[in-house]
Amino acid sequence: MSNRITVGLDGSGAGSAAADRAANEAELRSATLELVHAEDWAPYGPFAAPLPEPRRQWAQDLLPLTRDRLLRAHSTLDITTHSAGGLVASEVLASSAAGADLLVLGSRGLGAVAGFVVGSTGSATIPETETPVVLVRSADGLETTLRELLSPWEQKYPQLVVDARVVIGQPAIQILDAASGAAPVVVVRRIRRPAPGARIGPITHAVMHHATSPVAVVAHD
Repeated sequence: MSNRITVGLDGSGAGSAAADRAANEAELRSATLELVHAEDWAPYGPFAAPLPEPRRQWAQDLLPLTRDRLLRAHSTLDITTHSAGGLVASEVLASSAAGADLLVLGSRGLGAVAGFVVGSTGSATIPETETPVVLVRSADGLETTLRELLSPWEQKYPQLVVDARVVIGQPAIQILDAASGAAPVVVVRRIRRPAPGARIGPITHAVMHHATSPVAVVAHD
């Protein structure tokens, strides 16, 4: 072993909790902490579409911002960073964790009844690595993350009443159910460049064809 703890970051609350747990473990073991972020590019047949600029900038900022945050709480830690784009995230994480004492990943929970659910990257990474893996669930929940995302818009438009909900189930079905009687229901379509031909995601496609309310489709990067 290399006396190293590796943690995968994806910008989620669970990823942040995983980084905190990994930092604590590294401090207890006097180990190096390695922060890893892998961004899968959207595949189109044999090609892969690079990230749009705002998303690419966010990915570039994630590692240094997380490193700075952890060093404020763990000033003596030796923290390294590694990022990769256009590659399968699970392969990057498994490769980075080779020889490490521990690989720490964020996971998402659906409550005591539904159980503990591992995300797609975690599920793909675990079979590819021989390094022990620790799965960490965010203590804040899905609801806090949603509130954090909505907070800037609530401040910008204080006259609006926002009903924020976190639900379990197929996204298209949940949106159609919540949109019953709405005027209108708004869905987003990600702009992917470069891409051979226009594409609409399955959730937006389902809402467009099955919603009884007027549907507004907004494109974004």
